[in-house]
Amino acid sequence: MAHYGKLDIMYNNAGIPSPSVPPGIVDLDLNELDFVMKINKRGMIVDIKHAARVMILVGLGSILCTSSISGVLAPIPTPMVLAQIGKFYSGLTQEQIVGIVNGFGELEGAKCEDIDVAKAPLYLASDEAKFISGLNLIVDGGFTSFKSLTCHLQIKLFNPSY
Repeated sequence: MAHYGKLDIMYNNAGIPSPSVPPGIVDLDLNELDFVMKINKRGMIVDIKHAARVMILVGLGSILCTSSISGVLAPIPTPMVLAQIGKFYSGLTQEQIVGIVNGFGELEGAKCEDIDVAKAPLYLASDEAKFISGLNLIVDGGFTSFKSLTCHLQIKLFNPSY
């Protein structure tokens, strides 16, 4: 703001994972829950508040809030995703876990890579997306539309050629 006098784009992509295998409600650690919510929810809202405050003054701007779909499923083999899935299947090698994650997509012959996810906010912040608002854009090769993580992992483990 001091240098340019405006804020065109605020890209908000921060978060930490909660435990991969949460305990039952009776054993839920409320301090851990509060910490995760403070970072993942409150942190994003604080960023939006301050970006909107300066964007309203000039009458324009684009606020993008992204996260992985790890809150639902985990289709891109990032270190965080591999660590989380590895907790479920400790007997598998890193290469086997990467193979499972790469097999999640529904688009034949295509793997969802970091660059695919990076291009989505680039488009949303561009002039071509000037009339797009309130979009929940999921970049996962169709995985969340067609597959169940539990079922897919079981099939993949017992039939590696799947």
